[in-house]
Amino acid sequence: GSAQRKNRANQVGFYTGMGRTGTLLDARADTLGMDNRFTVFEMEHLLTGTEQAKLTTGPVLLYIFHRIEQMLDGSPTLIPLDEGWLMLENPQFLAKLAEWLVTLRKKTRLSCLPRHLCPTWRKARCCPF
Repeated sequence: GSAQRKNRANQVGFYTGMGRTGTLLDARADTLGMDNRFTVFEMEHLLTGTEQAKLTTGPVLLYIFHRIEQMLDGSPTLIPLDEGWLMLENPQFLAKLAEWLVTLRKKTRLSCLPRHLCPTWRKARCCPF
């Protein structure tokens, strides 16, 4: 009933214009241009910031990679994930990355985690080995 609607509105409100993350995820139109030769996203604040910032990490990563997926046209594409081990600590993104490693190879892309991160990544909670 009414309590459920209010609870749902509060949960969604966090990600909309009036919520704390509305400036990142809510807009009248999507104006993120992905047609440049290089597109770079600085994610340090979301990945290592406050707990509020970390709540936004999963949805923001999923949105960015959704847009990357849309722009893939079969041209060779490199998607380096510097500090990627921090992204892998997010369970939503980890599941999506596992899916992409299987499906996006068909679209002539390469995702990579820089080698110097391997020792750090192995310490991460999400590392399967």
